[in-house]
Amino acid sequence: MKEKKSDLTHLVNYYRKKAPLYDKDYEDKYWELYNDLTWHFLKPFLPKNKKSRIMDIGCGTGKWTIKLAKMGYFIDCIDISPDMLHIAEEKAAKAEVMDQIEFKQGDIRDLSQWSTDSYDLVMALGDVISYALDDQIAVQEMNRITAPGGFCVASVDSKFVYILNHIKYNQFSVLKELERSSITKFFKEHSLKTYTPEQLTALFQSCGFTNISLFGKGIFMGALPRKQREKKLTTHYQEFFELEIKYGQKYSFIGQAGHIQISAQKPI
Repeated sequence: MKEKKSDLTHLVNYYRKKAPLYDKDYEDKYWELYNDLTWHFLKPFLPKNKKSRIMDIGCGTGKWTIKLAKMGYFIDCIDISPDMLHIAEEKAAKAEVMDQIEFKQGDIRDLSQWSTDSYDLVMALGDVISYALDDQIAVQEMNRITAPGGFCVASVDSKFVYILNHIKYNQFSVLKELERSSITKFFKEHSLKTYTPEQLTALFQSCGFTNISLFGKGIFMGALPRKQREKKLTTHYQEFFELEIKYGQKYSFIGQAGHIQISAQKPI
């Protein structure tokens, strides 16, 4: 009997509206820093062989897929939103890398279209696992398609930050649900599953991954009001980047980041 999955139709509807302005919403200095941190912690896990297979789950408008294609990699690129995929395809065509990418609509919780043990790198950046809610199913599927010895790199939303958000807005009844289930309804359009470093590590271990590393993204900048952090990042970008790199790898700081990035290996 198949396990019942959460209905994610609301996500498809949400991104139908959001897709045209999605990239514009992430153009500020904070997200520039976030993307630079993502790349810094992703690079060590890129396959040395450019013919290796890569899967980008929840590819959105194609940021990482197109970047990797320009480097010579071939990528299978999936997203639950056809509207986001359409924009990704337009951007890939403009970048002249369409012949290196296969685009398909798909759900991280059902990757049955793709073969077992077939990808040297599986990415689920942009907090795809948090959006999926059914995290055990999602990570098991990621493990299944990862080749033995291959890596998975993913990011999730931090539980600590959403506890603070609920406290800030006096949402104590909602906070109780977050504490119980780790799911937040902070955004009216959709729910998110959040994680502590311990919860995220346990999830990937339970799904068969080993050699797990965690990185916190947005430890210091996420703690500042938007206008203040934009100003500081404009004048002291490199200093903050170096601080985030340094403390983002310290376990005592990771849980306080806005997002947690995980790398994990499938045993040979």
